[in-house]
Amino acid sequence: MKRTIDGFRRAGLAVVAFALLRTPVMSEEAASERATGRAYGTVQAAAFSPDGSRLALAGSNRRVHLLAMEDGSEKHALLIPGGSAVSVAFAPVGRHLVAGGYNRLYIWDSETGKPIRAVDTDARRIVALAFSPDGKRLAAAGSDGTIRLFDTDTWAETERLSTGAGESATVVFSPDGKRLAGAGGRQALVWHAEGGAIERRVPHSGGQVSGLAFTDQGQGLVVAGSDGRLALWAADPETPSATARHHRGRINALALSGDNRILASAGQGRIVFLHCGRTLEPLHRFDPFVTEPTCLAVSRNGEWLVVGLRAPRQSFALWRLSPETLFAGGGIVPVEGIDADYLTRLEKEIVAEQNLARTKPAAYAEFARAYRRGFQGNIHVSGSTRRRTQEGVAAVDEAIAFLDKARPVRPLAPSKGLSLAAADHVRDTGPRGMVGHDGSDKSRPADRISRHGQWQQRCAENIAYGFSTAREIVLQLIIDDGVPDRGHRINIYNPDFRVTGVNVGPHKQYRTMAVITYAGGMKER
Repeated sequence: MKRTIDGFRRAGLAVVAFALLRTPVMSEEAASERATGRAYGTVQAAAFSPDGSRLALAGSNRRVHLLAMEDGSEKHALLIPGGSAVSVAFAPVGRHLVAGGYNRLYIWDSETGKPIRAVDTDARRIVALAFSPDGKRLAAAGSDGTIRLFDTDTWAETERLSTGAGESATVVFSPDGKRLAGAGGRQALVWHAEGGAIERRVPHSGGQVSGLAFTDQGQGLVVAGSDGRLALWAADPETPSATARHHRGRINALALSGDNRILASAGQGRIVFLHCGRTLEPLHRFDPFVTEPTCLAVSRNGEWLVVGLRAPRQSFALWRLSPETLFAGGGIVPVEGIDADYLTRLEKEIVAEQNLARTKPAAYAEFARAYRRGFQGNIHVSGSTRRRTQEGVAAVDEAIAFLDKARPVRPLAPSKGLSLAAADHVRDTGPRGMVGHDGSDKSRPADRISRHGQWQQRCAENIAYGFSTAREIVLQLIIDDGVPDRGHRINIYNPDFRVTGVNVGPHKQYRTMAVITYAGGMKER
């Protein structure tokens, strides 16, 4: 269920906000005008404090609203005398909060809300802000195509970098602070932060550059464009190492979590995607919003996502990126290409999910990382469900390490014969509550597969009990908790396997069971 919190700055909404902030995603849009966030106007910029305890929202109502993430209460409403702010940023060190408006920077103490100073500039609008990781410098991208650098001790302008374009839509520092990237029309420019020499120019053939993010600890640069395309550039190559086009129109905003793993993008069509920062593989898609997203931000620890929205119907939406959010998958894995009318929708999803894990192991590691956050000791908590594990996070960490280093393997094709063999085992053992690979007739997986054809090279079988979604089933088999040799994971990533069969059915003890069979090939009977 998609939920939104907007306009909960009023004290009367604080209790409601507190309740909603404890859920994975926010509440349905409130019907009353008081709760729609219209007092904010359009939220044009957003930022989380370094510790994630504060959220700053720059509205078209000439104010920057500073909210407490603990209970949703508004701590300060900071006035912009010269018009609304279009950019906002927290200093990574200290208590400075900065907003960029028309021809001016505004600096406050983020704890007290006390104004510190205003800095005049000759930029028409300051459309993007970025602090260096040590907090000693602030980069301000202007609508005149110039990036201005300020010393945060004196707030004196120290340097100007020209993008050669009419407007620099974004500016970002690399995680080590040694490089600075800005948008310049149909290219991104990367400068050395000290001295301002251009290190490289990154072309974007699909239109104007609208967003940038350093990823993989600064080794990669993600470029977003007005054509809806993302491109991931490594440090040196002349061609992108990965591209993706999940948005149908312009990408309006791009944001990266502090651990450089979760990349969020907002675009035309009122869609927001979460991606793997290293591969651009989509991790989750949020359903269309009621209005167009204008900006977004991800908290440093990757726990929170905020999306600014265009007034008047909503001002912003806020999500907690819980394991459930990523773990649900958002309908990202397509099943339309799986031509197997003998499989149910869930069974097709299991085939597709295995192929995602096989072909994109590094991206799949992000699902394991999201799942890991649900542990309390050896108990995994997901919503109201609590599951006791044998190894706790140790097995998950080992799976993540495997996925980070695993080489992609080719996808599996569905096999009717293998699926019939899987169905035999479900019908036999499910009603009896049996567990394991032996049938009631003492048959083994190879025996059951041989009933429906001639398997080639080798064959194997995986079984998952008690899980109801494809992602749960496949991820649990990859983690392989309590299985010393990780045999289920080995089956999923075995490059010798070319075909797979799936059957899901009821189980007397665990409610459901999913049997997955594999072979190097299968000659159907």
